[in-house]
Amino acid sequence: MPEGSNPACPRGSNSRAFSTYTDAAGNTVTRQKGAQPGDAKLEDVNGDGVITDDDKKVIGSKRPSFTLSMSNQFNYKQFYASFMLYGSFGRWMSDNIPDISQYTFSTSNYIHGVKYWTPEHPENTDAPSPGYVKTFSHGYYKKQNYLQIKNITIGYSFLKEDVKRFGLSGLDINVGVDNLHVFSNMRQLLNYDNTWFASYPMQRAWRLGLTVTF
Repeated sequence: MPEGSNPACPRGSNSRAFSTYTDAAGNTVTRQKGAQPGDAKLEDVNGDGVITDDDKKVIGSKRPSFTLSMSNQFNYKQFYASFMLYGSFGRWMSDNIPDISQYTFSTSNYIHGVKYWTPEHPENTDAPSPGYVKTFSHGYYKKQNYLQIKNITIGYSFLKEDVKRFGLSGLDINVGVDNLHVFSNMRQLLNYDNTWFASYPMQRAWRLGLTVTF
């Protein structure tokens, strides 16, 4: 099972999913029946070797533990700056990147930058082997956290006595950016690199403002 993922056991499944054998050292080993290297490992919660409703457990809530919204403006002489942040933390969500076969619409494409299990890289992976067909229709769940820099604006307001010579009563110039960056452990939710097939990426937009008062 990829680190940080939690395959969920389905309702009403009573098939035998694990087999037990004794290894060369005499140790009793329980393994998932029919599993191949790189497959997801379902959790046998009660240890009876069978995946049933008894193996279900509550892992958390789909509601975030807390959300964050913050904005502020700073002024220094004629300079000013403002920002807005937004975040959500501690929410359990379905992590669909490991389920590559369902979310590529049969295009057989991989999502770039994901650490899939391969024989050459069997450890510290984010997702099972791309060839894995999930057992018991389980899902993948991950605790989602993110902090987004919604916008930043920096500007300068000229002194009135400096702009009077041009027949103006006020002049202000500023530059800003929207959706500057997102910090998160779930890339497909944020769409800032367009690797999630089901929606559009969150566009970064630069703004240049000029206010002239006569």
